[in-house]
Amino acid sequence: MASDDVASKSKTSFLDLPGEPRNRIYQIMLVSATQLRMIDWFYGRFKTSWFFFVTPGGRTRFEPTLLLVSRMTNAEATAMLYGANQFVISLAVLSRFTHQIGSCRRHIRHLSISNVYEGRYFSWWNYKLAFDQLISATDLRSLTIAGSSLPVKCFMNCAIDWALGLREARKFRAGLEPLRIIHFAEDEDEHPVWPLSIPAAEFQARVRKGLAEVMDTRAKLRRRSEAEYYE
Repeated sequence: MASDDVASKSKTSFLDLPGEPRNRIYQIMLVSATQLRMIDWFYGRFKTSWFFFVTPGGRTRFEPTLLLVSRMTNAEATAMLYGANQFVISLAVLSRFTHQIGSCRRHIRHLSISNVYEGRYFSWWNYKLAFDQLISATDLRSLTIAGSSLPVKCFMNCAIDWALGLREARKFRAGLEPLRIIHFAEDEDEHPVWPLSIPAAEFQARVRKGLAEVMDTRAKLRRRSEAEYYE
C-alpha cells in the first residue's frame, strides 16, 4: 500500500516537465523540415471545410493534434506550429484557410500561395477576403506566390491592398519591419508570372502606380456617373 502511494506521488506528467524539454518535444512534434501543403476537404450538409497537413515523404511524426491535449499546451505551442512552419496553400482555398485559423494568423511567418490561375472557380471576392484577413498576419516575413495564367494586374491588386494594410498595421507594433521582398515563383511546368524577386523600393513604386491608376479609374467612373445623372 505504501509503495503504491510512493509510486503515485512519483508520477510526472508532460506538463510537469521543465520548459526546455517541453519546447523540444513541441519542436519534434509540430515543426516540419519541409513545407506543409494544405488540402481542403468538404463534407456534410453545409460543406464544412477541414484542412489537413500533408506530411513530407518519410516523415513519421507530425502531430498538430498535440494542441488539443490541454489549454496549456495550446497556449504554449500554437505560436510554434504556425510560426516555425512554411505553409503552402492553393489560392482557391486561401480565404477559407485564413478564416478557419482565426487569430492564429498573427503567428504565420512563411506562406506560399500556389496554383494561382484564372479558372472556372476564379472568385475575386474570395481572394480579396483572404488578403484582408492576412493584414492581421503581422509576423509574416516571407510570401511566395506561384501561378500560371492569372492576369498579373488582377492579382497584384490584392497584393497591393494587403501590403498597404500590413504596413499600416505594423505601425502600431514596435520592432517589426515591413516585408522587404515578395517572391514570385513559378509552378511546375509553367512560366513565372513575375520576376523571381522584387526589391522593396521597386515594389512600393509599383504599389503607388497601381493605386494612382485605381484612383484615376474611380474618378472617371464617378464623373461619368454624375454626367449621366444630370443628362
